[in-house]
Amino acid sequence: MHQGMKAAGIAAFVSACVLLSTASIANADETQTQTAPAAPTTSQVAPAAEGNAKQPASQDLEEATPTPSAQDAETDQARAALKAVIDQVSNKVVDKDYYPAWRTSGVEAELTTAKSVYDDQSATAADINDEAATLTTAFKTATAVYSYEVWMYINNAPHLIRDPYTAESLAVYDAAISKGHTDVWDSTVTQATLDADAQAIQKALDNLKYTETAWKGFLQTAVNNAYGSNYKQGDYTPDSWKAFDAARAAGKAALQSGPQSGSSYEALDNQLKAAVAGLKKAAAPAPGPQQTPNKGQQNAGNKAKGGKLANTGSNVAVVALVMFAALAAAGSLSLLRKRV
Repeated sequence: MHQGMKAAGIAAFVSACVLLSTASIANADETQTQTAPAAPTTSQVAPAAEGNAKQPASQDLEEATPTPSAQDAETDQARAALKAVIDQVSNKVVDKDYYPAWRTSGVEAELTTAKSVYDDQSATAADINDEAATLTTAFKTATAVYSYEVWMYINNAPHLIRDPYTAESLAVYDAAISKGHTDVWDSTVTQATLDADAQAIQKALDNLKYTETAWKGFLQTAVNNAYGSNYKQGDYTPDSWKAFDAARAAGKAALQSGPQSGSSYEALDNQLKAAVAGLKKAAAPAPGPQQTPNKGQQNAGNKAKGGKLANTGSNVAVVALVMFAALAAAGSLSLLRKRV
């Protein structure tokens, strides 16, 4: 019985030790749970990481954004460039009729828009630069072809005196003017075409032919001048005068003989012009020998000079006597004063 009680006591003691050990472990786990920091969760870590990732991007954006003063300078520079283009286009508006494409290029409408953008103080530099580029393109399109030379021929055509020219040569001239007039109003015309038009008009002018009546009138005027008082035989060399006299005589005979062809009158007129141009002045006569005076002439000259000198000496003597008398009188007056 005694042994049984002893065994029961040992068992109770062991159970108590096990309970104490379990309680100590539980208390240690609870203490560690309270003092150790909690591990961050995924939702807590992600925002912080995302915030750190966005911070450099925000800094870059601030650096890329120009300051107000830089923006103003850029805008002012763009506005000045637009003003230069506006002035360039405005100066050419006066001569717009000389540019065939001006009427269809829309450059004047774009010029109005550009002025509005220039005056708009709220316009950005990008807006201003875009408008400057658009106006420049329209201006280049409008002025790519220049028709001033053809226009000058067209404007001068009504002033041409047509009476002296043949109908055939005038027809060629009129056709060249008509083509030029059509081309300067064609907005798609090329510069090469207009240059060819100007050359064709000038060639037609050079090839205008005078009528028979016109050439007869020219010859009549030349003959009248040739027989005028401006030409004297003694003023010219014999050979040049002979050719001139023959040419004016031939012209006069043709005018008196009846109608001639235009080419005949032209040939005689040209012949007389050449003879006039070929007149040569006769040499001036040589001066005669210089005559020397004889001894008698020399003596007469010397006597004349001597007489002049004698007369001059007499005049000087008279003046001296008068001065001497005046001095003597002055001396006598002085003596009288002293005595008084």
